[in-house]
Order: sequence, then structure tokens, then C-alpha cells
Amino acid sequence: PGRPLGFHAHGDKLVIACSTKGLLELDMATGKLRVLSNMADDTRVPLNYVNDLDVAKNGDVYFSSSTARGVVYAPRKGFHDTMHSYLMNLFSGDATGRLLKYEAATGRTTTLVDGLWYANGVAVARDEKSVLVVETNQNRVHRVDLATGISEIFVDKLPAVPDGVTRAPDGGFWIAGVVPLSPLPRLLAPYPRLRTLVAHVVGHLLPLLAKPGAFALKVDAAGAPADALYDLKGARVRTLSAVVETDGKLWLGNLGGDFVSVVDL
Repeated sequence: PGRPLGFHAHGDKLVIACSTKGLLELDMATGKLRVLSNMADDTRVPLNYVNDLDVAKNGDVYFSSSTARGVVYAPRKGFHDTMHSYLMNLFSGDATGRLLKYEAATGRTTTLVDGLWYANGVAVARDEKSVLVVETNQNRVHRVDLATGISEIFVDKLPAVPDGVTRAPDGGFWIAGVVPLSPLPRLLAPYPRLRTLVAHVVGHLLPLLAKPGAFALKVDAAGAPADALYDLKGARVRTLSAVVETDGKLWLGNLGGDFVSVVDL
């Protein structure tokens, strides 16, 4: 069994970001599942925590590996706990996240960006000349020029902890904010031993430390603010992880529930 975190349909194939297995492809006609990649060919570093992806028109897949540490298995829960793994990453000060490319024609996987503080959501620009990747623990989004390989800060100082990013029909982008920013990581930064201790117990304290809320933030193709929807108290939506715009509606995914929400724009 795997632990999928993201997927995209491309023709009759479903490309899946599985945190424990790597980059997968499901043939929706036959049900056949195969591994596209579980290691970067250029560095020989395994893909221990594949998180999100987007697919170009030619079938190339751009995807994130959040950390080299991998996903912690929780025996009492009976599954790989991605939330606990994220918290361990956050409080350990881990910066081994990567943005990668799987080339459909050759089957080769290469690294586009490394050294990210928890690489997360991925979105290809409408003209396919660049790709975005969320750097969750720095509250920002990078843009990588696919012609030059140069990475730059696209959006910085977001007001919430960012998770997914998706391309909007007009060429802009929606960014999902899970919870409001907390001062705790900054306050604990100088104390590595205390951070390690907190990483193991903070999951039980999350309801006290992280205020509920949801943030759907839109920027245009240049990264300028374009729109924003908030549920500051988490009354209807909270722990927002994904925002997808289609046919005048916003579809909202979340980390804490067993449902999706829909907003008419």
C-alpha cells in the first residue's frame, strides 16, 4: 500500500505522487500500475517523500520530493503519518526538498532545484516556459525558468502556511493556505534539542498551537495579488490543502476532513 498525496490525469493515465513509493502511473483503462521513478538519475538520491506534481502537454512530469528523510510509519495508527513527518521536518530544520522533472520520452528523472525547506505544491505555467514549486517552511513560492534552469522567488511572505498551488484558467495561480502562521518555529530556532523534543509531541498539541482557518490566495501570472478568500475562524473550511478552479467554481481540498468544498465564484 502507498500513501498518495497528489495526482493528475493525462489522457487515459493517472499520474500519482505517492509519498512512500515514488512517482506512479495508473492506466485507467486496464488498471495496471507502474513506477515511473523512485530515484533521481542525476544524483542517485532516492525519492523518499514525493508530494505533488503537474504534467506538461508532452507528458513530462514536474514533481516535488518534500524531504530526503521519508515518511514516518505510525504502528499505532497503522499507516504512514505524513503530518507527523512534516512536523519532524519543520522542527529539525531540514532543507532537503527538491523539484524534479520526469522526462516522458526517456524515462529519466533530473533535479531542477534542491535545498528547499519542504518542497510541496507544483504547477506548470500556461505557456509551459516555467514551473512553480511551493517551499512550505519558508512561506513562499519559487518559479523555475525551464529554458535557463534559473530559480527565483515568485511569491514571498505569504500570510498562511502554503500547501498546494494550481494554475487558474486565466493563467494565474491559486495557493492553498493550511493555517495562519505560528511564531513557534521561529522562537524554537536557536534551540535544536528543544526542537527535537517538540517535534515528537507537537502533533498532540496542534489544536492549541495552530489556529483553525483556511486561505485561498490567487496571484496573477507575474505573481501579483489578484484575489483572496478567507475563513479566518475555520467555521466552514479549515486546513485547506488544495484549490482548483474550473467552470466558475473553486474546489477546495483539506487535510483534516473526509470531504471537499465548492465555492461559486
